[in-house]
Amino acid sequence: MTIFCNCVTILDCTGVYTEKVIQLLSELNIAEKAIGIKQSKKKIRSGEAKKVFLAKDAAPNLISGIVDDCEKSGIDVEWVSTMKELGNACEIDVGAAIAVVY
Repeated sequence: MTIFCNCVTILDCTGVYTEKVIQLLSELNIAEKAIGIKQSKKKIRSGEAKKVFLAKDAAPNLISGIVDDCEKSGIDVEWVSTMKELGNACEIDVGAAIAVVY
C-alpha cells in the first residue's frame, strides 16, 4: 500500500512516525471521506461519520461545534498537527480543517 502523505510531519517524541500515525493517514487515503466544514457537518449530523480528523491549527470558532457534536454522538476525534498535513493526507492541494471518514 502506498501512503501519499510523505509531507506529513506528525512525529512522536523521538522524531519517528508512529504506527498509529501511519495507520490514521492510511485510513484517510483509502476510506470514503468528506473534506471541509460543510460536508463534514452533514456526515456527522446524519450519523454517517465513523471518525473525524481535525487540524489543531484550524480556527476554534469553526471546529468548536463539531467537537461538541462528536462528543454527543460518540464519534472518535483524531487531531492532526496542521491543516496542511490534513490536506496532504486527504490528497488535496490545500489545507483542510476537518475530514470525516464515513
